[in-house]
Amino acid sequence: MAFVTDSGANMVKAIRETFGAHKHIPCFAHMINRVAEEAIRKTSGLSDIIEHVRNIVKYVKKRQDMTLELKRKQIESKIPDEKALKVILDVKTRWNSMYYMLERFLDLAPYISDIIFCKIDAPTMLTAVQLNTIKDVAYVMRPLEAMTREASAERYVTISKIVPMVSCAIDQYKELGVTSTIADELKRNITLEIEKRFGHLEYNMLLAVSTLLDPRFKNLHFKKPEACAKAMSRIRKFISEYKSAVTASSTSSEDEEKVEFDFWKYHKSLAHTQIKRKKTDGDDELTLYLSAPVNTLKVNVLETWQEMQGVYPNLFKVAMCHLPIVATSVPSERLFSKAGATITQSRNRLHGSRLSKLLFLSSIAGTKYWN
Repeated sequence: MAFVTDSGANMVKAIRETFGAHKHIPCFAHMINRVAEEAIRKTSGLSDIIEHVRNIVKYVKKRQDMTLELKRKQIESKIPDEKALKVILDVKTRWNSMYYMLERFLDLAPYISDIIFCKIDAPTMLTAVQLNTIKDVAYVMRPLEAMTREASAERYVTISKIVPMVSCAIDQYKELGVTSTIADELKRNITLEIEKRFGHLEYNMLLAVSTLLDPRFKNLHFKKPEACAKAMSRIRKFISEYKSAVTASSTSSEDEEKVEFDFWKYHKSLAHTQIKRKKTDGDDELTLYLSAPVNTLKVNVLETWQEMQGVYPNLFKVAMCHLPIVATSVPSERLFSKAGATITQSRNRLHGSRLSKLLFLSSIAGTKYWN
C-alpha cells in the first residue's frame, strides 16, 4: 500500500521511480525533526543558550562526585531516593532529546546552581532571564514533542492522526503566549516551518483517505475543500472497484462464514439500526458514514470498524487497507536498535533465525521477556 521513508533524496527517488510517487509517505517524525532544527537555527540567540545548558550538563554528567552531590541535594529537599533525577544530555540528531534535556535542566536548576557555584572550573550558571527564556522555549516546543511521541507509536493507528495533529498544532501556536522575545521568535519560526513543510499534506491521498476513514476525525480537520473532495472521490473509486470485483451476494455469504460467534451481535445491530433507517437510495456508504457523529479520541479505531463492518461493508475494506499504515519509520528503526541491543559482545554468535525469534518474543504485548 505505501512506503514510509525519511527525506533522504536517494530513498525518495528509489521509491518514486520503482513504485510511483503516490505510494510514498514522508516520515512524519523526520519532518517534525526538520521543523524543530530549522526553527532553532533561525532563532537568533537560542543556539547559544542551548549550548550553554549543554556544557553545564556535560560538566555534571562526566563527574561522579557532581552526580552524587546532585542526588544528595535532592534528598535533602525531601525527595525520595528512588525519585531523585539525573541530568539528561541530548543527542544532536534528535531534537526531542534536546527538549528533554531542557525540561530536566529546569527541574534541577536550583540544585545545579548551588553545586557549580563552589566549583572553580565549572561553567557559569544561567541567569534568571536565561532560565525564563529556557522555560518559554520548552513551552513553545511542547506541541512538537507531543506530535512526535503520538506519531511514533506502533500499537495503535497513527497514519490518520497526521492531518488532525498538524491542524491542532497550528491552532495551538496561534493562541500560545510567551514573555521571552527569543521564545516568541521561535514560535513564529515554527509556525512558518509547519506551514512550509506540512501545507500540502492534505493532497497526499494516502494521508487524506486514512484521515477520512478514521471515525474520530473524518473531515473535521481538512482546511482545503478541494483536497477533501479529491480524497472522497478516491474512496468512492475504491468502493466501485470492490463492487465490480465481487457481487454483493457472494460478499455477504463469505463474510458470514468468517464471522466468529459474537454474543453482542444483536446489540450492535440495534446500535446501527437508526443509521440504516436514515439511508436513502441516493446515499452511498461514504455519505452515510460522514453524516454520523465522530467518535471519541479514546476508541480503538480498528475495533470500531469491525463493529461498523455490517453497515459499511465496502468502506470497511478500504479502511482496512489504509489504516494499518504507520506514520513514521520509527518502529523499524526501533527494531534495529533492539537487534543491536540483543547481539552484545557476549552473544555475538547468535544466528539470524534465533535473533528473529528473540525479537518477536520481545515485541509481544504483555509478555515478560528480557533479552
